[in-house]
Amino acid sequence: MIENFRDKKNTNGFDKNPQNINTNGRPASIRNELKELIERDGEITIPAFQVRRINEDGSVVLNLPTQEQLAMKLIDWAVSKKGNDSLKAIQMIMEQIDGRPEQKIELQKEIEITLDI
Repeated sequence: MIENFRDKKNTNGFDKNPQNINTNGRPASIRNELKELIERDGEITIPAFQVRRINEDGSVVLNLPTQEQLAMKLIDWAVSKKGNDSLKAIQMIMEQIDGRPEQKIELQKEIEITLDI
C-alpha cells in the first residue's frame, strides 16, 4: 500500500507542524458528559484543581469545562418545574443518549410515461 504513494510523502505531518498535535487527546463531548452525569445519580466529584475557592458560607466556586457546564445546565433545565423548558430539555437528553426516534416517510408519486411508437 505504501508503494502507491511513490515519491509523494506526507509533508504536512505532525513532525513538520508540531503545533497541530493535540496533547490533551480528543475533547470531551456533551453526550459523554450527559451520560456520566446521569449515571452518577446526582453525586458529583470535582477534582481539586477545578475548585477556585471555598466561600465563608460553605459554598464553592468551580472552574468547569464548557462541555460539563452545558451538560449540567441541560440536566438542571430537565429537573426544573418550568413545564415546556423541562420537556424540551428531557427530549434533548433522550435524543443525545438514545438517538432520535425513526420517522418513516412514505412518498408516492405518479409518473406518466408516453411512448411515441
